Amino acid sequence: MQRPSVIAWGIAALTACASGQSGDANAVDETGADASGTAASVGDHEGSSAASLDGTDTNEPGACGNGVVDSPAEYCDDGPMNSDSAPDACRTDCRLPRCSDGVTDPSLGEECDDGQNNSNQPNSCRATCVLPRCGDGVADLSEACDDGNEAWGDTCYACDNYYYFILNSADLAGRGDVSIIRTTRDSDPVEIVGGDPSYNGIRQLALAPAGAALYALQSSANTHRVLSFDPVDGTLMQSVDIGASVLGYEPTPYALARASDGLLYVALAGLGITRLVAVDPGDATVVEAVNLPGVAVADMAADDTGHVFISTGAVDNSVLRVDLAGGVPTYFLTGLAAPIGLTFDPVQQQLWVANNPAGAPVQVVRASVSGVVTPYSVAGTDIAPYVRGLAIDTGQVVLATERELDRVVAVQNFDAVQDIFTDMVVAPTDIEILAMNP
Repeated sequence: MQRPSVIAWGIAALTACASGQSGDANAVDETGADASGTAASVGDHEGSSAASLDGTDTNEPGACGNGVVDSPAEYCDDGPMNSDSAPDACRTDCRLPRCSDGVTDPSLGEECDDGQNNSNQPNSCRATCVLPRCGDGVADLSEACDDGNEAWGDTCYACDNYYYFILNSADLAGRGDVSIIRTTRDSDPVEIVGGDPSYNGIRQLALAPAGAALYALQSSANTHRVLSFDPVDGTLMQSVDIGASVLGYEPTPYALARASDGLLYVALAGLGITRLVAVDPGDATVVEAVNLPGVAVADMAADDTGHVFISTGAVDNSVLRVDLAGGVPTYFLTGLAAPIGLTFDPVQQQLWVANNPAGAPVQVVRASVSGVVTPYSVAGTDIAPYVRGLAIDTGQVVLATERELDRVVAVQNFDAVQDIFTDMVVAPTDIEILAMNP
């Protein structure tokens, strides 16, 4: 019921006196005046009312903020606890917390809430009030790509674009055309190096960090050098001579690896012994590093703690580990069967070795850094495919080049072989894998 004004109270009192009304001196009639005709104070009435400063009565039925859900328009009402900033609170319009109201509400599973700025655009709080993440189909600032899935077998995996560099080398003796192709799992290959006989004799590849350069070891006739190519278009960026004019003797280079110290190490024969020379791609200097008397070299790989591994092929059927700081070679694995291809997995801290036993299927062997070897596992039924190049793909899948079969295969679970690359692949010698976005 609406309260009368102070003036109405006075008029009512005067009317009562004029009409001769009487009663209990302490009684107050329904107009708010006592029986003596004195108006009750305004303060007394304000104190007994829930009127707000703006004139609205939050205790009135149906008023948002009165602490009672008493209107069809109200979904909640916690009275003074209603808030437009506190997480999980009933809002001041008596609506429940919701995505896009500008408040992050953990009870609703929200990770963020930027209100009207929620968006499925890059680097935004998503329209569903979750933070950006790999696999949500939006390429955010830290992601090269995002195709909305984690399926192995397409270009984008783990929100990186994976590119594969395959070296086609017709003859390891340096005869015949050489090409380097770049490809992905779901696109046509692109030849970035080829058609130039001055590149013949390239026998092994290595990658600079973040794909700054694609390195290649070349040895043909009297040409011995380390080349640096642009991995996008194959432009020659640098050539470092490692021939007689630099070393003082005619070398026979075998293998190349980029070590954890940032240097490129080349295993070569010279003056009757095997040596490691270090090439600094920064200033193009070449320095003798380690002498390895009596060591045969088929392939080489480096770990992330200052060691290189050398496979000896059928000459010694073993893998050596060389401490680059101390220059000391030690046997790491023995009793192998013509080990050639090597690659090191820095995530699992394992060395992978491709055995090429005569007249038998190729084998893929892995060993921990402590030298614990997983028993040989047959990687398919391919006999004498000559596997020289190995690389660790995403998900610890091993890719292997099969020179005699003109293909690159994936070896999964040690016992299954899957064709991955065959287009433009001819006598593949090496493979490198890079996450990049050219």
